[in-house]
Amino acid sequence: MPQEVELCNVLGLSEEEYWYFVDKTESYNGKRPEAYDLVPDIQAVQVGAAFWIQLAIGVALTVVAYLLTPKPKQPKTPPSLKTSDAQGPKRYSPQTGFDSLQDVAEIGQIIPLVFADFDANKNGGVRVNSKLIWSQLRSLGAGQQLKSIFLLSSGALGGDPEFSGYAIGDTLLENYIHSKLKLYFREGSLSTNKQRFRNGDAYGEGTLAAEKSSEGKTNAIHLPVADSYTDDGLVDTYFSSTRSPQTQAIFGAYSPIPNGQKFMLPYELVLKAKDAKGSVKTGVDKKRKKIQTFFPRYCALYRYKKGTAGFKEDDGHKTLNPGDIVKYKIEKKDVANKYKNDFGDWKAEDVESSINAVREEADDILAIGNQYLVGTATAVCISANYDDIWEPGSASKVYTLKIEERGVVEIRNPEHKDNSYGRYVVMKLAEGIVTNTRGCDVTEIGLKSKVWKQITGFPNVNSHPGHWQYGKAGVVKNYENDNGSISLGSINKYITRLSFFNLYVREAGGDNKWEKINDRPFCIKGRTPQPQYNQIRIEHDFGQYEFKFLPYPGNRVYDLYRDKDVYLLKNGLEHETISKKIGKLGKFYIRFEGDMGYRLTPNACSNQEWWLGEVPTASTKGEVKGFNKRTKGTIPTSKEWIVKATKSYSYDSSYGTTNGVRRGWDSGDGSYFRYYWEGKHVGTEFVDDYRTSKGIVKKGYKYTKGSAVDDSGSITRWGIKRAVKEDVDTLKHTSYTRTATTKTGSGSGLKVTVKRYTNNAATWSIKSAGKNYQQGDKIEFSVPKHGGGSMTISCTVKTDENSLKGNPWPGSQNLNPYDAISDYVVFDGENASHLSEPEHEITYVNELIEMEEDKPMPYTQMAIAGLRMNSSTEWNSFQELSAYIKKGIKVKRLIKSGWSSSNLFPEIAYHLLTDKMNGAGDLIGVTSIDKDSMELAADFCKANKFFWDGVITESQNLREFIYEQASYCFLDFTIIGGRFALKPSVPYKTKYQIHHGAKPEIKALFTDGNTKDLKVSFLTPEERQLFQAKVIYREETENGFAETKVFESRLSSDQGGSSKDPYEVFDMSVFCTNQQHARDFARFALKVRKDVDHGIKFTTTPQSAMHLEPGQYFRYYSESTHTDRFANGVVAENGIVQSQINLTAGSTYNVYYWKPGNAEVKKADMKLDDEGKAGSTFRGSVFTIAQTNASDRVYKLESLVYGEEGFVEVAGSYQPLTSTGSLAILDWDDDYFEETPG
Repeated sequence: MPQEVELCNVLGLSEEEYWYFVDKTESYNGKRPEAYDLVPDIQAVQVGAAFWIQLAIGVALTVVAYLLTPKPKQPKTPPSLKTSDAQGPKRYSPQTGFDSLQDVAEIGQIIPLVFADFDANKNGGVRVNSKLIWSQLRSLGAGQQLKSIFLLSSGALGGDPEFSGYAIGDTLLENYIHSKLKLYFREGSLSTNKQRFRNGDAYGEGTLAAEKSSEGKTNAIHLPVADSYTDDGLVDTYFSSTRSPQTQAIFGAYSPIPNGQKFMLPYELVLKAKDAKGSVKTGVDKKRKKIQTFFPRYCALYRYKKGTAGFKEDDGHKTLNPGDIVKYKIEKKDVANKYKNDFGDWKAEDVESSINAVREEADDILAIGNQYLVGTATAVCISANYDDIWEPGSASKVYTLKIEERGVVEIRNPEHKDNSYGRYVVMKLAEGIVTNTRGCDVTEIGLKSKVWKQITGFPNVNSHPGHWQYGKAGVVKNYENDNGSISLGSINKYITRLSFFNLYVREAGGDNKWEKINDRPFCIKGRTPQPQYNQIRIEHDFGQYEFKFLPYPGNRVYDLYRDKDVYLLKNGLEHETISKKIGKLGKFYIRFEGDMGYRLTPNACSNQEWWLGEVPTASTKGEVKGFNKRTKGTIPTSKEWIVKATKSYSYDSSYGTTNGVRRGWDSGDGSYFRYYWEGKHVGTEFVDDYRTSKGIVKKGYKYTKGSAVDDSGSITRWGIKRAVKEDVDTLKHTSYTRTATTKTGSGSGLKVTVKRYTNNAATWSIKSAGKNYQQGDKIEFSVPKHGGGSMTISCTVKTDENSLKGNPWPGSQNLNPYDAISDYVVFDGENASHLSEPEHEITYVNELIEMEEDKPMPYTQMAIAGLRMNSSTEWNSFQELSAYIKKGIKVKRLIKSGWSSSNLFPEIAYHLLTDKMNGAGDLIGVTSIDKDSMELAADFCKANKFFWDGVITESQNLREFIYEQASYCFLDFTIIGGRFALKPSVPYKTKYQIHHGAKPEIKALFTDGNTKDLKVSFLTPEERQLFQAKVIYREETENGFAETKVFESRLSSDQGGSSKDPYEVFDMSVFCTNQQHARDFARFALKVRKDVDHGIKFTTTPQSAMHLEPGQYFRYYSESTHTDRFANGVVAENGIVQSQINLTAGSTYNVYYWKPGNAEVKKADMKLDDEGKAGSTFRGSVFTIAQTNASDRVYKLESLVYGEEGFVEVAGSYQPLTSTGSLAILDWDDDYFEETPG
């Protein structure tokens, strides 16, 4: 206070010294925590328009200049022909996947507890953010599908959330395309028959159709969201979690650089006019020669070194091992000078420009420390012969690469002019690696691929008229004879490209060897820049593995798999399965959608757009190599336990049972069985009835009883069987051999083996390949139907397509054979998806863990939602799922019978104190609760509309939580005689509404006669500082998103308030949904601050406090000495006294005084002389006058505890009264406050 500052200045006291004095003379009281509010400042920046004005003017001037240019007269011309252009699609249907996903909940995270009752509070309801507890992504070719289970609350909700109340992020689910989702909800029943979602759990608004899995079941296998309920145990026997890898998720071989590959100029049809003579005629021949010339790119792997041997430069394939060296050379060559005499006036500057660009690009791509795919080997660039960049005129530059992983490298001379597909190139390498984060039985890996090739600005050679060779009779020759001209149209379109990779596996942890799973490459085929989505499912022994996706060069594919089969991944085709046993890792089953017999014929590997002239149709006839489909209907399969090993019972005197099953009895009426395998106790099975033994499942094996051992009529020992789960057909089939009927074409002799199942599904395969079949010929065959009659099956056949087969032009009509698989290009007009970046990305990893048969996923007693959802352009980021809950978890009702949702805090607190699952029922329980008081408090909250609609999402100290939340609801949290209770903190009427004019009921009287050790604790000025209240609450929109509101209130000027008072913030948004509640609390807090200025503590006898309980009122009458900071003063060294109150000369005052430097405050009588000066004892001191007053005040009992020597310690807070005897803190009307509603 200003007066106190003046006192300090007179005496020369520091602030610290003064406060030391005040501390010694006043009791200590804690301070209220500070509140603060941060409001960001957001500003906009204006962008000028000068740039746009300049651009518009520039364009206008250019157009004007062109229009003013004189146009030459058009001469008469001989006949000319312009062939058609070829344009590919310019717009594509968007293909999308989920770019981000909600994280799976971690062990130890708090399960939400939701409390709400929309029926009781129409402003209520609460949006709950879910916990993801089960998730699986599936690739659908054009997109992805997310399947997931979300936990909304522990305990059973009082009602289902409405569909319109679900949201992902800040977007309501009802705004999503309903045909792309299916939503389910289960309310959290204790019933065990509700372990799975059923049709009845689905919302009608979502209409996403059921899908068939590779096993033929509705939806994906093991998904807990099934469209039909079955007892097959698949629905909840697998735990699944999905994640999006963050590192090494992108893979591919990209940014290739040439290895002796040729360069060619784009094709051009150059006519030689009949009347052309001399240099014109010669010029035509030179230009034709130039267009047909193969130019070297002057870049190649030209030298290698194995081990300690010297370098060699012999051409060909070289198998190199880790540590071997290979060198790449960018050769110095002046291209234009080399060919200056070859093409006459056409020269070779354009060729030189293109080849220089290739050499510069190669220099840019090679960098020391980077990893590359060199042929099929992986290598690291370790050095270069100089640091400067290579540019035309520079010396030859040589890079040295060190082999890291074994592979085949091809050595070539930099001046070679090889086909683009014929030699192994050098490419940047990105490996994709997935590591299991936990032990699992199945790993599903989702892939996103962008695979395409593009022709831009190249002549449309398919439109070439007449014969493709000059001088042959036809259109071209005719135009030459007429001195005419022909110009080919242009082509701009996306064409096909194939990209390849292999899949490797190893056990996670350590430096284990990578093992390849697939026996032939996987292939992705694409022809647009849109992504495509595929999935590889890997079933394996339980464990943690690493999987590596290693790109496989297309030029290597040309060498090894030309006219052979690869594994094509293509969603929507057949469900394929391959398997491989890998040493100690066990057997791996690889499942995917696609074609495991996709043949790399010349037509499959070449784009017809490069064919010079009309594209031929397949004419070669031969054997059938495969079918466009191989199944009809659904072939049901399931995993079943197949016994793989059996051992007889055996016993060792030293080790006991080594193999077999032994029966024993527990202390009750049940039995148990101990299972032993190869000397190890693998587990124990407990059963109520020994005849119900089913065996046990441990680490992927199922152990059951084998042959019994007869022990004199009592069987207590058995042999043992060990089984593994394998795919088996669930239906029987009958095999037939049929000769196919040819419906189109002239093929004959094809025989097929057909398996027909009892549901009339069928599969077929080639028994005899026949002859004279062409690609796409249609065939039919018939087999008997199960149950009578017959069924006819039709499909088309695959043969070796080779209509595009041939040597590169000019040796044939194919300008660019095998371009779809080639790692490099021939023409500048070619572009491909791998030329600048990797083509593939691992978008998700599903890890599935098979649960034991008798231990399904424990989803009872939890409110959960299930969702199947397809990705789309509008929604490709899956953020947090939330649901608008109108009816929270069911609790024991206190003011009505039964269990139902409640938003009354006393009932919520009762649930938390007594419920064993969601609260502290195991520690506290019903007997430790004053249920009558809780019931009264619930009636009080209901009558005053103090509702608690909220979610508990964090771990809480239960006592502190109940105490804090009760205070917002005008309740006292008491513990009396070890029993917890909530009681109204203020007087109330007969119908429980707050009684503002009520006189408090006095339960006890204390005086100086029946108390001792009285201590008065006055609040500091800071603690009594009036404030402006900001109360934060929620304004709910039914099934929508809550808006945070702030109710502001302060005391009016007449009540001592001011607009300059500091703000204090009370955040009630966790539970408060109506303004009236926020207003009442703000007013109450303001009045308490204004009127309550101290508390007291004292000791009394048990008899005096016998009928008093915390929360009740008592009166205290006392004559006591106390201090007042308004009665403080100082004595100067000359004896002059300065005080905040007027002191009378010649008078004596009882004071507490203190001199700086002394440890203690002293008490004495200070007499002033006639001049009003104090004696020498007091000079240089600060003092306060001790005052003795009689007081008669009302207090509210805060605590009553036993102290020492059998006394009772009482603490109370001052409750000032009005002139009518009512509580001052409840004495208000609207005029007492200045308020701003939210």
